[in-house]
Amino acid sequence: MKVCPRMTVSSQVRSITLALAIGATGGLVAVFLNIPLALLLGPLFATMVAGLAGARINVPDGLRTSVMTILGAFLASKFTPDVVTSMAQWPLSLASVPLYIAISTAIAGFYFHRVAKLDRISSIFAAVPGGLMVMIAIGGTSGGDERRIAISHILRIVIAVFIVTFILWGVFDVQRDQSDMLTSGLDADMVQLGMVMLIAGLGTYVAHRMGLPAPQFLGPLVCIAPLYITATVTVAIPGPLLAVGLWVLGCSIGSRFAGFDHRILARLAGHTLISVGLLLLISSGTAGLLYLVTGIPFIAGLLAFSPGGIAEMSLIALALDIDPAYVVIHHLLRIGICILAAPVLGTLLKDKSR
Repeated sequence: MKVCPRMTVSSQVRSITLALAIGATGGLVAVFLNIPLALLLGPLFATMVAGLAGARINVPDGLRTSVMTILGAFLASKFTPDVVTSMAQWPLSLASVPLYIAISTAIAGFYFHRVAKLDRISSIFAAVPGGLMVMIAIGGTSGGDERRIAISHILRIVIAVFIVTFILWGVFDVQRDQSDMLTSGLDADMVQLGMVMLIAGLGTYVAHRMGLPAPQFLGPLVCIAPLYITATVTVAIPGPLLAVGLWVLGCSIGSRFAGFDHRILARLAGHTLISVGLLLLISSGTAGLLYLVTGIPFIAGLLAFSPGGIAEMSLIALALDIDPAYVVIHHLLRIGICILAAPVLGTLLKDKSR
């Protein structure tokens, strides 16, 4: 029986509204309980639980991309003239990214294959620390199990977000007044702000058309960051936009669990937790060495080399004001390398499996 388009649209609107409402409730509860990064973790946890319980929720890619473009502009606005001076410390740190990817993939891939008992191709593509959609697509066409690869990556992002946030809060006592976010930048110059948002949107569109990785970040970064570095633009983007971005992003991540196979999820959850723990040990070691050699703060290095998603780790840096420019550049490089390496990796693994 053919479904009426109006019913389809109505169903989509209901699923989006329900996801955002559940996320907002989770965010308010998290704020009340004073949970760190409440506006991201509250919606994430609430929608994840609802999705696993069978709620028909969804945050479409279009809404996520729109919000990510605003957040990309936020990140670009952190590229102040002082960043140019700080970049002198970055070459060794940036050169460490490919090594981090290789070691992380090897260790996590070995664990998934030998301990979790995934097939070799699924193990490697589940282990690569970045490029979720690319790893699912290329891993599947190379002979891997798309469901297991997808679940492993989504769990990796969620677990990394929770663990890193609570490490920063519980171990390093990194806190920020969450109400401050809702009142900052309210006196912004609307003309400059409108211009920045227009450029951000155009940058995202061009980056997407060019097929660049993380276009919603790279587009605004390339187009807007030079304006802030040269102090051509100085407008502070209002904090409420960041709050909305955190809320929508949390709902987007959590709603991905809707309709997941509970058996596969339960089997992989523990293994992914252990693999993320191993990767965070590598991240911590890398951050510690960089601090000793270059003086880059340990917590900035930990965020830059954490195995979470680019949006999630960059927003944690932005929300907690932990050197966002340094963090986002490292994650962009990580994602770019992972995406470029994926087709080569797929070809090599297919040849070996013949």
